Amino acid sequence: MDTNQAVSYGYDQPPPGNPPSSAQYMTQQPMQMPPLAQTTVLVQPQQVQVNLPQSFSTGLCACFDDMEICCLGTFVPCVLGCQLADAMNESCCVANCLAFGLMGMRVKTRMQYNIGGTICSDWCTDAYCGLCVKCQLARELRAKGAM
Repeated sequence: MDTNQAVSYGYDQPPPGNPPSSAQYMTQQPMQMPPLAQTTVLVQPQQVQVNLPQSFSTGLCACFDDMEICCLGTFVPCVLGCQLADAMNESCCVANCLAFGLMGMRVKTRMQYNIGGTICSDWCTDAYCGLCVKCQLARELRAKGAM
């Protein structure tokens, strides 16, 4: 760059020896932006649907409500367990051979059909009333049309 040439920084350079005057400065108008389009969002209140947990359609000790299931559960519980497992897409071993496999099936049924309860209550009922649990699950699945 030649030292005799003036460098322009947005304003005119005064001739050498003359002080700069305010009239020589270039004023730049700020850029005007087009107005932004305003968007209005309306939110409609929505109704909240709460699905409260239901209870089993039959009680734990209501074996005589369905005599076929009652007889299977009493005399050949392994057959009833296999029917339950088949209806729930599980192996027969889950219902008949695995320790607390029936508890898992009970939890699965509760979750699938929004039935209230806890894993602790499922564990207790399976531990102390296993045959009644098989019968209750079979009655529940039959009532829901799954068996």
